[in-house]
Amino acid sequence: MNRASLGVQAMNASDLKFLGRQHNTQEAMEAVALARDIFPRMSFDLIYARPDQSLAAWEAELTQALRYAKGHLSLYQLTIEENTAFHASFTKGELPVLDDDSAADMYALTASIMQAHGMPSYEISNYAAPGQESLHNLAYWKGDDYIGIGPGAHGRYVDGARGRGGVLYDDPAGEFAQSANGGGAPPCTYSTENIKSPERWLEKMEIEGRALQAETPIKPAERLQELVMMGLRLCTGLDYADWQHRTGLDLRPAINNDALQQLISQGLVAADAHHIRVTAQGALVLNSITAKLLA
Repeated sequence: MNRASLGVQAMNASDLKFLGRQHNTQEAMEAVALARDIFPRMSFDLIYARPDQSLAAWEAELTQALRYAKGHLSLYQLTIEENTAFHASFTKGELPVLDDDSAADMYALTASIMQAHGMPSYEISNYAAPGQESLHNLAYWKGDDYIGIGPGAHGRYVDGARGRGGVLYDDPAGEFAQSANGGGAPPCTYSTENIKSPERWLEKMEIEGRALQAETPIKPAERLQELVMMGLRLCTGLDYADWQHRTGLDLRPAINNDALQQLISQGLVAADAHHIRVTAQGALVLNSITAKLLA
């Protein structure tokens, strides 16, 4: 292991409390300093567009964070997800979230500051100096296999990509996408989830050598949508040939061509016969773009 990633998330006491974190700013920065000394590659994350946060306050916080950075930062915009305490507060009108325009201004400011410090974005929320990109995160976004290790960990693996052995997905009706290497049944991707309880996980590992809570096949049609959603987060976008090689699936049938042409005309997406990517303007409305392309 040569990289440590730390969840700092905010650099002031009030916002750490709002985010439900138990550490304080001093503890976080001491951990960051320790990681800088020990690991050749190190990153930490911050969340911005927090309630009542101003552009000036975020600029000052990010500038401070850059003094501790070691070639990589993950900078996430606060989002309100369903089935969370934040969502319950939001629906009750108890959570004063920033409006879309203010959040977009913060995203643009973030990109400008990081670019000026030699750490441009390589993914919608991740910024790195050349050569400091997170390889394990790139594996997620590019659809590669990964193994979930430890209690509650998730994984993805392909069983049946031609040339790699295994059993191909059972698709007698032919309703799903064809494999990219000669037609026929496409490869099946499995999603894995480990037991969450550390005690039960350890007990299961000692007895069976694995501690899966679930191992679920993902239908190729669903996998195609997942790959498009992940790939559009990358600043380089989707290279169809590369993704066929990686996953055994042709992503083009998953994309709504009418929506694609409209988004191109609006300057939100750039595409040709081989590539598709979201523009800087499109990155501000990525979720909307993804929904239209997969409709």
